[in-house]
Amino acid sequence: MITKLGIQGFKCFKDQEIKLGRLTLLAGANATGKSTVIQALLLLRQSVKDATIDELVLNGNLINIGTAEDALCTRSDQDSIVFSLTTTEGKQVSFEFDYPKGEPELKSLWITKFGNSAENCWQVSMERLKRSG
Repeated sequence: MITKLGIQGFKCFKDQEIKLGRLTLLAGANATGKSTVIQALLLLRQSVKDATIDELVLNGNLINIGTAEDALCTRSDQDSIVFSLTTTEGKQVSFEFDYPKGEPELKSLWITKFGNSAENCWQVSMERLKRSG
């Protein structure tokens, strides 16, 4: 099970670590990053092809972020987005995607660094529930 999600340089998060449990409730004021946490998981899931991630697919079946410029945190000093996942066994995998300056319409970011202390690959799955009525 994924127990921690690290997000760096993505949308409102300059550098954030979110602890996850069997049931995780995201609560807070408007514009504090609740949707961004879900978007990060959806981006990772939609970018997985054949159990690997070569690029961050910003627009796909699960979510549409827009351009790379839309995805990058404006408060960050870095020109990259980093996601990291940690499991209950303490295994960690991280993905770093660089944003090339001067390409505001870029629709995907190619992976530049991949760190993996795990031998297994994970599939991230998430559904967004809609309120009925």
